[in-house]
Amino acid sequence: FPRATALAVGLSALYLLCPTDASAQASPAPPPATASSAYAAGDFPAAARAWREAVSAAPLAWPARHNLALALAQQGKWDEAAAHAYAAAYQAPAAHEPRLLLDVTLPKAAYRAPEPPAPARLLAPRGWQLLAFAAAGLLILAPAAYLSARYLAHPGLVVCLGHGALLLSLTALVASVLALRAYGPAAHPAAVLVWRDSTLRAVPTDVGEQKVTTDLPAGTVARVDKSFLGWRRLVLPGGTTGWVRAEPLVGLWSTP
Repeated sequence: FPRATALAVGLSALYLLCPTDASAQASPAPPPATASSAYAAGDFPAAARAWREAVSAAPLAWPARHNLALALAQQGKWDEAAAHAYAAAYQAPAAHEPRLLLDVTLPKAAYRAPEPPAPARLLAPRGWQLLAFAAAGLLILAPAAYLSARYLAHPGLVVCLGHGALLLSLTALVASVLALRAYGPAAHPAAVLVWRDSTLRAVPTDVGEQKVTTDLPAGTVARVDKSFLGWRRLVLPGGTTGWVRAEPLVGLWSTP
């Protein structure tokens, strides 16, 4: 059992230290030269198009989101700019620029988005998930320490270490679980923010009259569960589902 415990802890540490595709995608992408030069020249529509392509290629690269929001704000497109600034602020809790830009753009938008929860100022959902994983690995050390203490001449120190590992791991695990719950629907990988008033439709088409339609106000945070051509099916926090065009949606963690 002690050897299996040591192997499990070693593999957990190796998993946390090795880069994954998601972590590589989350690293800031270098800004495209065309976007930077266009923005510097005052060609904000061209800069926005280039930054939009960068966001589509790397949805977790928050500098691209931030710069796209800047280019849109320069054109007076405050609603969409606030949505991208909102996503950048969620993706980079420790960065000051996205939060500052959100404070500038959101009051000028025609909607009010849910205030990011307090845990969003510390870690993104992936950070809280990694913390929970590390806490679960540390939780294994407590019973391992208690078992090892049975075979030592002076087990007091090992038992104290077991107590400390148990307390620390439980505290981190509870904190991470509560933080992820505080995120609500925004923690889902397919979470989106609606930046323009729309209508949820029963089927993905604009043709004909549909009996079941629901107003979809701007500022709503939902998740996408299905796609069909240019349509996305949303699942609202209350469980209501419906189809909407992809244009008024900004993904918080992916491209909708």
